[in-house]
Amino acid sequence: MNAAARTPLLRHIAQQQAQLEALSALLRRERAALQQGEPDPHLLADLAAGKQQLLEDLNLREQRRRAAQQQLGFADSAHGDAEAATRQGCLASWRDVQALAAEVARQNRLNGLLIDMRLHHNQRMLNFLRDCAQEANPENGLYGPDGQARQGGGQISSRA
Repeated sequence: MNAAARTPLLRHIAQQQAQLEALSALLRRERAALQQGEPDPHLLADLAAGKQQLLEDLNLREQRRRAAQQQLGFADSAHGDAEAATRQGCLASWRDVQALAAEVARQNRLNGLLIDMRLHHNQRMLNFLRDCAQEANPENGLYGPDGQARQGGGQISSRA
């Protein structure tokens, strides 16, 4: 019988570790997609949906681990987590999960920064284009508020 089968807490910790590893791999794929010159929006949407599902699954596994820990008589706290893992002989696995969770959080923050940088860049480009259009035709602008070319916006005036 393997160690995971001997203790329910270790089984829950192993499941959390597998979920975190899957999430880490997905975040690496997301970062690679974000670093492309022109990211595939469909791929990013699929990755975001996958990330959401993994986070929901991870939350469910965390709830189950906490319930198992409490059934064993340990407090639902950081101290209780460590004490339960120590007494159940899986402290090293619990520490691995904590380290992996910290790494996943770091990866997610980095991806968020990349997304934020892209959003700011896109906004600056839109502002630049709007300003150029206003300079080219200050009376009515080249583009309307919906981003479409205005009627007659590109025609030469017959009054010239």
